Amino acid sequence: MRALLIVDMQRDFVETGGTLSFSASSTIVEPVLALTKEFIERGDVIFTTQDWHDKSDEEFTLW
Repeated sequence: MRALLIVDMQRDFVETGGTLSFSASSTIVEPVLALTKEFIERGDVIFTTQDWHDKSDEEFTLW
């Protein structure tokens, strides 16, 4: 069995125009989705992380 760890695969990080995205960030979406499908089909384990902030979080002014 294998495990896949997906870190920060969230709209604000990977969508064009996302609050914390950058110009090439959207290029990883399709490869990560393809890899995720492979892991699901094999019954392997997938772990994901979720980053979140309040709308008034200071981090938005830093980035």
